[in-house]
Formats: sequence, structure tokens, C-alpha cells
Amino acid sequence: MLVGLMICCGLIGIFFYTKMIHYYITSRTTGAYPPVRMLKQKATAMGGIGTIFILFCIIFYFFI
Repeated sequence: MLVGLMICCGLIGIFFYTKMIHYYITSRTTGAYPPVRMLKQKATAMGGIGTIFILFCIIFYFFI
């Protein structure tokens, strides 16, 4: 059961990291709309959420 939870947390973390990269690249290439500041804030939030899920994945890995 912990293996499945570890895999799910890892996949969710990777998903949020890809969203972070997408928002970061979009904020560097777009003009005025959508606002660049909002995209950078979204990228920061997605990176934080992804980091939390990756840390949970590592913690679950040590419990197995």
C-alpha cells in the first residue's frame, strides 16, 4: 500500500513540476497578457506543491 502511495506522490510531484516549467517558460515568452507576475507566482506555487509531494515520496520510500 505504501508503494502505491509513494508512486502516486511521485507522479503528482512530477506533474506539478512540469506545470511549474510550463508557467515559467510562458512567463518569459509572452507579452502583457496574461500578466507575467501572475505566471511567475503560479510557477512558484506549482514548484512548492511539487516539492512537497516529492518529499512525501522520499519519506514513504524510507518507510518501505
